[in-house]
Amino acid sequence: MDIAIRNLTKKRIDGELITRLAKKVLKGENSKIEELSIVVVGKKRIRTLNKKYRGIDKATDVLSFGDKVNEILICPDLIKKENFRLIIVHGVLHILGYDHGEAMDKKQNCYLK
Repeated sequence: MDIAIRNLTKKRIDGELITRLAKKVLKGENSKIEELSIVVVGKKRIRTLNKKYRGIDKATDVLSFGDKVNEILICPDLIKKENFRLIIVHGVLHILGYDHGEAMDKKQNCYLK
C-alpha cells in the first residue's frame, strides 16, 4: 500500500501520522486500494476545487476523490489542531464510499480510539 503525501502549503504536517492513520483505516476496512494520494492545500485552492467539483463556492476542510483517483485534499487552515486526525480518517472513509451519517460516525470513532 503506497501513500503519497504532498504538502503544497508552508504549514508543517506530520506525514508519519497521516500515513499511519490512512493505513489503519484502509487495513481495517479490508480495502484493496493500492495507492492513495493525500495533498495538503491552502484555502484558495480547496475553495476553487470545491466549487468545480461540488458546486459549492466555499472553502472546506477536506475533499475526497475516490474511484480511479483515490486522492484526498486537506486544508489545515480550516482544521483545528485537535481535529486533524479526524479529518484524515474522515477523508479515507469517503474514499471507501462512506457518506455522512451514523455509520460513518461510528467508523470514525472506532479508528480514532
